[in-house]
Amino acid sequence: MRNRGTSTASAVSGVLSTTNPLVTVTDDTAAFPDIADGAVGATLDPHFELAFSSEIACGTRVPLRLDLTTAQGSFALDLELEVGENFGGAVYYTASDVPQDIPDYDPTGIRSTIDVPDNFTLVDVFVQPLITHTYAGDLTVDLTSPANTTVRLHAQTGWSRDGLDDDYDRDVPADGPGAMSDFDLENSAGTWTLDVVDNGPFDWGSLDAWTLELHQADDFVCQPLGGPSTTPGEPSWVQNGAAPLLVTGYDPGSGQVSITFDTACDTADTAAYSGSLAGVASYAWDDVACGLGTSGSASFNPGAGSRFFVIVGQSASAEGSYGRSSAPAERPEASGFGACDLPQDLSNACDR
Repeated sequence: MRNRGTSTASAVSGVLSTTNPLVTVTDDTAAFPDIADGAVGATLDPHFELAFSSEIACGTRVPLRLDLTTAQGSFALDLELEVGENFGGAVYYTASDVPQDIPDYDPTGIRSTIDVPDNFTLVDVFVQPLITHTYAGDLTVDLTSPANTTVRLHAQTGWSRDGLDDDYDRDVPADGPGAMSDFDLENSAGTWTLDVVDNGPFDWGSLDAWTLELHQADDFVCQPLGGPSTTPGEPSWVQNGAAPLLVTGYDPGSGQVSITFDTACDTADTAAYSGSLAGVASYAWDDVACGLGTSGSASFNPGAGSRFFVIVGQSASAEGSYGRSSAPAERPEASGFGACDLPQDLSNACDR
């Protein structure tokens, strides 16, 4: 839960419900820690829990309602949960050249860009600029795609409203000229541009952040949980709620890198496959450190120079996923590393 207010949210708890008759909310109440303004907080144990009928179709979008209670007030949120893993769907990108001050009453304005490396056909586009300003009616905000299609998101509307944080085209439509649907069927890859101009005097502000949400065609994969499984899952699969892989230390004398990671189901050991950073685009694995255990922390030497690496769960006879690219697509496995390199088996991993 992200706190988009201006003070800490305290005594936060929620009640979850759904109108889908094939879904039962078996634990409908959860609490959150206090969440500072601008920060994110996850549910505390016990978490929300849902049960799905075997009759529900893969790819179903389940409507959820979250009624939040805080010491600062009550709020209702409409959410959506997809059944299965979507290997298509949404990919998110954020600008790295912000914040930027918006010059007052200057037709030049400011420009921020996001370079999208992934190449796919767009079926939907959403964008959320976060702008601080004391008079939103002064502002024009334009989004331009790599195909040079420009849509005016905000056209000096809102009068004396403070700032902008609308999610176009989810919460509000673009003011125009143009509509967010103008981007549909274009290609995603290339430079996306956000231009912000202050057209009136005496008020100031800044572009603090913006997020681009690009959708490719859905590609759902579903597999019931709870059946027999002997193939290992993927460590630190954050899309499945696991903690991310983190580097916690580096010893320049020995070259040892210390890491923490979430262990995966049906793993008896963990291996770290690595390669030169120059070969990351083609996943050019050239080394492996195996026998790292499943404790959730380990140290190994990935080799000299700039390196990339992944953590792979292993069972007695097979190894699991190397993770997915942002496309998203399954990364290729390594080969030719002797006893460390087990055959990969993704057929029945218990958390896929």
